[in-house]
Parts: sequence; structure tokens; C-alpha cells
Amino acid sequence: MLFVFTMIQQIKKTIQTTRDETKRQPWDGLTVVFTGSLPGGMTRSAAQDIAIEIMGAKSTPGSVSKSTDLVVEGDKGGKKVDKARELGVRVMGGDEFIQLVNELKS
Repeated sequence: MLFVFTMIQQIKKTIQTTRDETKRQPWDGLTVVFTGSLPGGMTRSAAQDIAIEIMGAKSTPGSVSKSTDLVVEGDKGGKKVDKARELGVRVMGGDEFIQLVNELKS
């Protein structure tokens, strides 16, 4: 009986893993930079964790470069936003980021 229970648990885990692997994350493999004060008092550290763990970003460096895919701009984004625009990097508002996070939660 224990053997059957263990086997069922393993099958459930395999099915869940397969579902997780096929579910594409919106920022899969992107390099994302956060700048400024994010809405709702979210820290940049928390936003970086969400970007990597939930949204699939590969990294969240502290500076903008030609390898940056996206910059999330909070209040007073400053020089990083200017640099992103100069390089042609997409800039997303902090409110849009929070909205995307909330959509992924539901």
C-alpha cells in the first residue's frame, strides 16, 4: 500500500513539473533593470526577486547596458531611464509592473 501511495505522489510531482516547464513566463530570459521608487512601497530587491522567480528574468543588474532588455521605472528613475532610451531599451512604468505582477498572481 505504501508503494502505491509513493508511486502516486511521484506521478503527481511529474505532472506538476511538466505543467510548470510548459508554462511560459512573461520575462523568460530577459535582463531587467529596476530604477527609482516603485509603487506601493515595493523594494527593488523584492521586485528583482519577483522578476527572476515568478516572471522568469535571467538577471536584474544594477546598471543599463546594450544587453539590457527592459527597464522598470519607478518615481525619479533618473539616469538609468535616460541611458535606456539612448540605447533603445524598452522602459516600463512601475505601475505597469505592479499590474502585471497582480495579473500573474490571479
